[in-house]
Amino acid sequence: MKRTYVMSTDIKSIGYDEPTRTLEIEFLDSSVRQYENVPRIAHLALMTAPAKGLHYLTEIKNVYPGKAIR
Repeated sequence: MKRTYVMSTDIKSIGYDEPTRTLEIEFLDSSVRQYENVPRIAHLALMTAPAKGLHYLTEIKNVYPGKAIR
């Protein structure tokens, strides 16, 4: 999945596949997590959040099913 680099103290890049509604997040420690059934609006909110790490913790991490892929 193609990811976009972002300015964040926790997150390196974020990708989103709209047909499968899969959100992929690469962290600065090089770990990658995928989240399923994420609406497009949730991806857009994360991409535009001024504090992406905090937004991830409060709006993504424990809200959508996720798994480590690296």
